[in-house]
Amino acid sequence: MKILKDSGVNFAITTSHFEERKKHRETFVEQLRGRLSQRLLANLPRSIDFVGDLAVVEIPKELQTHKKIIGEVILRANRNVHTVLSKAGAINGTFRTRAFDFLAGERTTKTLYKEHGCKYQLDLARVYFSPRLSHEHKRVASSVQEGETAIDLFAGVGPFAILIAKMHEKVTVYAIDANPEAVSI
Repeated sequence: MKILKDSGVNFAITTSHFEERKKHRETFVEQLRGRLSQRLLANLPRSIDFVGDLAVVEIPKELQTHKKIIGEVILRANRNVHTVLSKAGAINGTFRTRAFDFLAGERTTKTLYKEHGCKYQLDLARVYFSPRLSHEHKRVASSVQEGETAIDLFAGVGPFAILIAKMHEKVTVYAIDANPEAVSI
């Protein structure tokens, strides 16, 4: 400090007291310890798809009788989630839709999803969408060259087509889907 003072640097020494940091929010798995047996905890889903403010989880058969509590705990553990849904079947039909069971929060399958600076209003029960394809959307859009024409068959709500159009000024993009819900939103 003497060297700094002698060199003409002005400074002040202060003492501050900071509020103690709160403990991290417990994950949904941590919150379920003591409420479910070790055997059941071992069967908990290890991944959750977050689509806007919706959380989508796949509940194994062994946990079906506990799915509501799992949904409530997922809701509490994730502050940006307003609805928790579980997959109630496989993707099927011409429009590639899936049925969902409501577990917790607001009773809706509609959300606003943001990805790579684009916004998509979608209803998961009425259109096909997977947030797991986010990196693929970016990879494909990045591979398109200026002056090209991109045709996105089975476009769904358009995550490939919209990102390509956003990233490239001189690209013609066509997005095609049979599902009127996907293209009207």
